[in-house]
Amino acid sequence: MLQESGLVTERTLYIGLSRWDTPPQTLELPRVQGGWFALPDPQRNSQFRARYEAAYGNPPHALAGLAYDGIAAVGALASSGKSDALTRSSLIQPAGFQGVNGVFRFMPDGTNQRALAVATVENKEVVVISPAPTSFGSAGF
Repeated sequence: MLQESGLVTERTLYIGLSRWDTPPQTLELPRVQGGWFALPDPQRNSQFRARYEAAYGNPPHALAGLAYDGIAAVGALASSGKSDALTRSSLIQPAGFQGVNGVFRFMPDGTNQRALAVATVENKEVVVISPAPTSFGSAGF
């Protein structure tokens, strides 16, 4: 509807806040070609998907990586042997945790932050134009 409302698409870059690679048919749409969108670290996500499919014979649900990361963070803290390992202050670490979708951290206000990659769609393929940060020490955090 944007074109019908006067938007000149040849001069306008679409930017999406969510994944355009899911479902894969989205990559076929003409209007997403050349647009930018955020997605979890594709390399780490691919490794997780491969391990999951090898273990269970099916691809993981889209939320499986989030659940895995949450449990892995709690497990890492619990295995530290510290008596305060599972307290609020332990969960809220500025450095965050390494997850299957990239680095993430819990914030004091109850929200979380994830380091995401920025990608574009070229010829119906996802092309990463800015890789996901590997830590929270870089610009933007």
